[in-house]
Formats: sequence, structure tokens, C-alpha cells
Amino acid sequence: MSQTDTASVPVDLSALEAEPAPGRRPPGMLALLVADRIALFAALFLVLITLAALSADLMVRWGVLIDPLTQNLLGRNKPPMFASKLGLHLLGTDQLGRDLLARLIFGARISLGVGAVTIVISGLIGVTLGLIAGYRGGRVDDFIMRLVDIQMGFPQMLLALIIIYAAGPSVTNLILVLALTRWMAIARVTRATTLSLRQSLFVEAAQSLGAGHLRIVLLHILPNLSSTLLILVSLEFGRVMLSEAGLSFLGMGIQPPDASWGLMLSQGRSYLGTAWWLVTFPGLAIALTTLATNLLAGWARSVNDPIYRKRLLAARRPR
Repeated sequence: MSQTDTASVPVDLSALEAEPAPGRRPPGMLALLVADRIALFAALFLVLITLAALSADLMVRWGVLIDPLTQNLLGRNKPPMFASKLGLHLLGTDQLGRDLLARLIFGARISLGVGAVTIVISGLIGVTLGLIAGYRGGRVDDFIMRLVDIQMGFPQMLLALIIIYAAGPSVTNLILVLALTRWMAIARVTRATTLSLRQSLFVEAAQSLGAGHLRIVLLHILPNLSSTLLILVSLEFGRVMLSEAGLSFLGMGIQPPDASWGLMLSQGRSYLGTAWWLVTFPGLAIALTTLATNLLAGWARSVNDPIYRKRLLAARRPR
């Protein structure tokens, strides 16, 4: 190519300006999170809810929270900022005079715990079957994908209701049912990504060096699935929370005296006209937590895009 031809080729200077300076480390995930205020607020909200749920027993022991199981029939269905002999009820009391804020925090432990354990189990099932289907192919792939198609053909909530009705409502049964009805999307995405990675040059190089199938899958293919699976798991976590709330609302999930946000909605619907706070605050907790997980999933998907990452860092620089 001549010098005149080289000079006529357009150069994207903005892309070069967005690159980190020589000798400077590229920004980490924390810096990218701080640069996106909406995602930062979502992450802080989830961290705050998680820390409050984990330290709920300590807060009751130190007198910061009122015991969620302590009843006060003379102070039932009281509005927020109600003061009783037990203390100040910031969010009011329920139909048995129990502190609503304490029940929300203890309910977060169950709602978030059920979602986290469910995601771990369903993720293990989905990733394992997706890796096997995508790497092996052939009849194994056809069998696993037909199994996915058959299970996705059934309404998930109806299937969960039938299984829990037959097995009995409990936390263990709820987690197992949700895990067995939520692994299909993870398996599909894992299989599709594995199919594309199986033809990559680094996989062919590992095979030529004599690496076994298990080593190739665990050390070469699985690490390249981490970002995609993280985004999918974040989205599935919100859906699992909504499923748990729906089942608990219908009486097939968490049972009294335990508290979960869906169960609190179910117990407070009879008092909707006289005690709006019984359903408003649990509903807000479910909506905001689900929204926060979806926002973080969207942020994680965006920062994997180099163009969005450069724009985010360029907007963060002082002018």
C-alpha cells in the first residue's frame, strides 16, 4: 500500500483516546461500578439488605430490632412510627402486633437465602448439562435438549405447585422445586456458548497437546463462560425471588411462624383497606430487590461491551 493510500484510511481517534495510557493499569470492575451511579446504587442496596439479613439476630440481641415473634395484641395493625411498650415500630405492626420492620429483615434472610441456594443448585445442573451437551454433541446433545424442551413446555409455576402439593410445603422442598424448574435457561445458554468455543483455536491447541476432555472443559471452556453465566444468574435470581414470593403468597412456600416477603403479602392482603403498610412495604422490598438485581445484570452485560466501557470511562474523566 502506498503512502497516499495509507493517509486516506480514516483513523478512529476517539477509540485511541479511550484506551488507558501506557504503563497505567486498566480500570477494574469496582471503578466501572462507581462510574455508573445507577448500578452503584443497586449494588449498595443489595449489600445493605444482605448485611441487615445476616446481622438480624445480633440487632435483636443488641436491642436495635424488636423480636419479630413477639406479639402485642393491643398494638396490632398500628401505622408506621407507632410507639409501644416494646419500642418504636418504624414501619408499624402487623395483625398480631409484631414489628413489621423486624419481620421484613428476617424475611429477607429467607427470601434471599432461598434465591441464592436455588441459583447455586440450578446453576450446577444447568452448567453441567449444558457443557456435556455442547461439548459431546450427537445423541447426548439431542437427549439433553429434548429434555429441556419437554420441561420448558410445562408451565413452571403450575408444575411447582403440583410438586409442592404432593411433597408438602417446606423450605427444602421449595428450594428443590425452584431449582428443578429454573435450570433450563442456564443449560441452553451454556450449550450454545460451548458449541462456539469448542471450535476455537485454543481448544484445538489443547487437544493437540494431549489434554483430556475434562481438562479442556474445566480449564479452557468453563472460564470463558463466567461473564455470560454471571449475567444470566443475576437475571435468574430476580425471577427465583418472584417465584418464591408467588408460591408463598399462595400458601405453598414458606409457612408460619417463619417470615418471607411473599408470605407477608399473603397475610396482609385481608387488611389492605385498613392497614396499607402490611402489603406496601413487603411489595416494595420484592420490587426493589428484583429491580436492583436486574440493573446489576444489565450493568454486567454492558461492561463486557468494549464500546460501552470506553464511553463510561470517557464520561467519568474531568473535562
